[in-house]
Amino acid sequence: MRGFTNQISLILEPVARGPGFTVLSRYARLVFHSPERIRVVEAGEPVVDTLWLQCRSEWPLSAQTRRPPRHRP
Repeated sequence: MRGFTNQISLILEPVARGPGFTVLSRYARLVFHSPERIRVVEAGEPVVDTLWLQCRSEWPLSAQTRRPPRHRP
């Protein structure tokens, strides 16, 4: 069985119902309404990647996207 959703709140529900897995941020797991229904598997070293913001040059950027990023350890 396969499925697709782009709503973060709906991603863990089918995983909690049966065999399946997903890769999500820690925040998504923490806000899931039934955390006792999922099992978290730690996979060793955390994955850190660069996120790129791409936008059309004629569109104005919001204040949030104009400020420098915060670096988290």
